[in-house]
Amino acid sequence: MAKKNTAAVAEELAQPILDEMGLLLWDVVYEKEGSGWYLRYYVDKEGGIDINDCEAFSRAAEKYAAANETTMQKIIEYWYAFIKAVA
Repeated sequence: MAKKNTAAVAEELAQPILDEMGLLLWDVVYEKEGSGWYLRYYVDKEGGIDINDCEAFSRAAEKYAAANETTMQKIIEYWYAFIKAVA
């Protein structure tokens, strides 16, 4: 079985949170910019998304990662609210 990349693992871990919040996932990317690595979720929802939705998702995902011993904990240090909305 092939090892999943960071974006694929992050997508699997976030899907229950997205479902609970009624958000649709368009893409997940984990990429290097400058000296840092960034995990970005591209999300949307029926009727559009706003900054409050992005903040709520970010906080919920961080809380989930802190409460669970998962790969997400290892990458969370690189992830500081770099969520971009697909409007």
